[in-house]
Amino acid sequence: IINGIKKYFPEFKTGITYTTRTKRKSLVEDKVMRHISEKKFKDKIRKKEFAEWAFANGNFYGTEAASLQKLIKKNNVILNIESIGAFQIKKKYPKDTILIFIKAESMEESINRADHRQKLSPGEFLAREEKTRQELKASKKYDHIIINKKGELDKAVNTILKIMKTC
Repeated sequence: IINGIKKYFPEFKTGITYTTRTKRKSLVEDKVMRHISEKKFKDKIRKKEFAEWAFANGNFYGTEAASLQKLIKKNNVILNIESIGAFQIKKKYPKDTILIFIKAESMEESINRADHRQKLSPGEFLAREEKTRQELKASKKYDHIIINKKGELDKAVNTILKIMKTC
């Protein structure tokens, strides 16, 4: 979805995401990812180097504050982040933040998409299911909710583009 939006709004930039997640060999990321150790990540938290961060699906994720600040001064920015991080960003930049929650048409489809990206163990599957429930509950606090149906990516992108054009 991010790449689809950037096709129409190339001026939109993405922040730098740090993660403790292992790099996926077959996945093309929709953002700049820096893979670091948990120790280094926690050190960055302690030094307040993240604009937002969250622990999700067994890994830490965070958007680097310094690079985000530079981007915000000259560009519109789009972030693909967990709800916890989204609410941190909204709190720091309330007038400049629009929260758009993108969800699959069902819980089952959401889990299937995660499993397709990276085969999940039974434990990971259950954890992902619980995380999806938490995210869906948090979505009620978003400004917009978009359903990204399987095979209808263009429709989801166009819906988001309409929202962006009115802001």
